[in-house]
Amino acid sequence: MAGHAIGQSDILRFPVQAAQNGGCVFLIPYFLVLHILGLP
Repeated sequence: MAGHAIGQSDILRFPVQAAQNGGCVFLIPYFLVLHILGLP
């Protein structure tokens, strides 16, 4: 349960923080890896 909550927080919070700090370029590979890991 705790692992799921921490993982969900990472998925929701990291893109917002990266976009606010000018790191939008890092969001493309982040979402790509997240999508690849979610396929199986």
